[in-house]
Order: sequence, then structure tokens, then C-alpha cells
Amino acid sequence: MDIPVLSVYLLFAAPLAALAVGFFVLRPWKPQWTHIPILASCAVVTAAAAVLVSVVYSGGSLDGNLYQWMAAGKRSVFFGVRIDGIGVSVLGMVALVGALIHVYAYGYMKSEIGVHRLVR
Repeated sequence: MDIPVLSVYLLFAAPLAALAVGFFVLRPWKPQWTHIPILASCAVVTAAAAVLVSVVYSGGSLDGNLYQWMAAGKRSVFFGVRIDGIGVSVLGMVALVGALIHVYAYGYMKSEIGVHRLVR
């Protein structure tokens, strides 16, 4: 069974997109809304990790290159990932606990005046 590569890309792209949207779009316009893309990013990363956990525990694994980062002559440097049982277990746990911590922190701080500084 093959790993869905989209889930791997989402692990990296969702936090970067949330940072860009929160910082460049929402912070100048509505700073009190900067938590929304961050929370959405936590949900996307947790869902992608859950997909990877289910695929790996069904017998799949991934050990491959995602893209070529640099080339010089006949030599190349690739950026890749290895997803196996222990790594995906830690990934799932860290994604879920991190999302829960962020939800709790926002809920705890939502009545404070400077809550938008929490997610900068």
C-alpha cells in the first residue's frame, strides 16, 4: 500500500500557509482573527498525520525523495522523507497534542486584550 504523498506535503505546507495568511493578510486587517488559520493548520496537520498513521499500520511505508533540492554536475541533493511505524506514531502523537495545546491556549487567552500576540 502506498503512502498518500499529499498528506506528506500537507504536513509542511499547512503551517507555512497559515503563517503567511495570519501574518501578511489578517494581522494588518483584523489582528484578533490571526488564530483562525493557525487552528485550521493544526486541524489539517492532525488529519494528515491520522491518514499517515492509518496507512502505515495497514502495512504501508514511504522512503523516498520528494524533490531535488540542489544539483552540481553529476551529484544531487534530494529532500525526502521516511515514514515508518515508530516515526508515524510520534508524528500522530505530537500533531494531536500540539493541536490540543493550541486550542486550550487560545481558549484560555481569548478574553485577554492582547490575544492576537499569542499566535504571532
